[in-house]
Amino acid sequence: MAASAAAPPQWFEFHPPSSTTPVRVQAQQAAGGDDQCESLGGDAASVDATGAVPWQAMPLLCYWVLSEPARVLLSGARVLELGAGVGVPGLLAGRWCSAVVLTDNNPDVVDTLSASLDLNRPEVRAGVAPSP
Repeated sequence: MAASAAAPPQWFEFHPPSSTTPVRVQAQQAAGGDDQCESLGGDAASVDATGAVPWQAMPLLCYWVLSEPARVLLSGARVLELGAGVGVPGLLAGRWCSAVVLTDNNPDVVDTLSASLDLNRPEVRAGVAPSP
């Protein structure tokens, strides 16, 4: 499923304790991602919807990325995010890093990562490249 067939983008908003201004990231979600995840009942091995929707622990990683210790660590760093899925943590890291590579083994997810990068290009300072 290509990015052009994807569902509308979803906004993610974070309120880091070190700032009074919320941080917003927009991410593309694959079309039917929620439906695929809900229908993984009997034959789960035949459907790979892993990277099609945000995972539940994503906000915790995002809040860490927005923390002062993470900003110090990430400032000027080169980051590789393995299995990026919708890519929100990597897109946030791209605000401080010198380069970010967002990877996923699902070509459809890589297409949605490209769309998410396009949606966030003005805020992302690093060179970011989605990669299979």
